[in-house]
Amino acid sequence: MTEKEKDILIDEIIDIARDSCNDGFNEHHALTEAEKLVERLVKKLNKERNLIKKKIVKCLTEDFKNNQAIFNKKEGWQVFNGTDLDMVMDKVVKGLEMAKHELNVDS
Repeated sequence: MTEKEKDILIDEIIDIARDSCNDGFNEHHALTEAEKLVERLVKKLNKERNLIKKKIVKCLTEDFKNNQAIFNKKEGWQVFNGTDLDMVMDKVVKGLEMAKHELNVDS
């Protein structure tokens, strides 16, 4: 998430807080809390992105039950002649499914 995106999200959070506040609004407190919330969200998104990438790379480069590697893990070369986009996308989908399952288990 870029700094500009963070700032936009913080502004939106402050607007929601301002609209929902009945007994006065403390701009400084709202800004501080919004910044903390955005930082927690960014950390969570980065963790999720890293897990997704890890699972996709695993499916592309490792042999395990119901999976055959199509790329060499160390050098990145294709293992088989004729590796095509469909083969790669099947591994990407499998990696996404594995990550989704792990993220749902951790929730």
